Amino acid sequence: MTPTEHSQGTIRQRYPITLLTGFLGSGKTTLLNRLLQEKASERFAIIVNEFGEISLDHLLVAQSNDEIIELANGCLCCAVRSDLVHTLVGLFAGRVKGEVPPFDRVLIETSGLADPAPILQTLFTDQALTPRFALDGVVVTIDAVNGLATLDHHIEALKQAAAGDLLLITKTDIAQSGSVERLKSRIRRINPGAAVQDGSGRPLSLSEVFGQGAMLNRRHDIGPWMGDHDHDHCEVHGEHGGGTQTLTLTVEEPIPWSNFIRWIQRLRELKGPGLLRLKGIANISDRQGQPLIVHAVQEVFHPPVFLEQWPSDDRRTRLVFILHGLSESAIAETFAILRGEA
Repeated sequence: MTPTEHSQGTIRQRYPITLLTGFLGSGKTTLLNRLLQEKASERFAIIVNEFGEISLDHLLVAQSNDEIIELANGCLCCAVRSDLVHTLVGLFAGRVKGEVPPFDRVLIETSGLADPAPILQTLFTDQALTPRFALDGVVVTIDAVNGLATLDHHIEALKQAAAGDLLLITKTDIAQSGSVERLKSRIRRINPGAAVQDGSGRPLSLSEVFGQGAMLNRRHDIGPWMGDHDHDHCEVHGEHGGGTQTLTLTVEEPIPWSNFIRWIQRLRELKGPGLLRLKGIANISDRQGQPLIVHAVQEVFHPPVFLEQWPSDDRRTRLVFILHGLSESAIAETFAILRGEA
């Protein structure tokens, strides 16, 4: 059974996980409540930092044990009182034993000051989780009233925006005229590959929130995920507030796998947190016809994923970087490795 199959009451091979993050007061709880009130065929297991941070009291009907509460709509809610691995493994084990009601996907809501990178690293690499769960997207709420100032003064908000597959702008109904468009422009420059939507004033369908892009082996059109960049060789796409910039690099010729691995190792030697996000597609000479998806958040590199076929006739290696406090020349110099010049 694949992670996308749905069958009432069955145990999935891998459960999809959606990570919900956003700075303090940006509307994560409001969004989560709206999702829970949607009439959907899917049932959720929700993991939050502490129950005190989320107002779900009107949905609580029964407490099954110290960690799992069943909600009125059939969803589950778990509090992270230890580590995330323990919570997820316990959730899966409880489902297998029949001690936990059926669910179809997991939502993890972070605290407002959380850096998503350690959570993503856990989901990508922990051997107890990878056979059972797969990241299906990062959703970020951004406050239209305070979002611009928050991005300028809080590195955590910047890291959250850079990590997002879907950026939801909240509080648009009370924001000053023009501020919403300025915020949209800013976050599109910070994270050109993310989808940007208005998260206020209209119902959000579950399909808009879930399945946003990290299960890349299911994707055929990765252009929107990468931001549809089409630039030659090396180009910096502008300086943004807070010292953040976007860099696109391309390589025309296929790259030997050994060169690619050396390049990844070199990137890891650089200042990891300064590499907020890396997205791309690579032409590996050892796997002709199967492009490699490149995906990293700070020092966390997603395990390699080869697509079955190229999504277009463009076979160049194209890599898009979001940098903060890290010289674009340091990144560009590493490309000598990919080109076999070093």
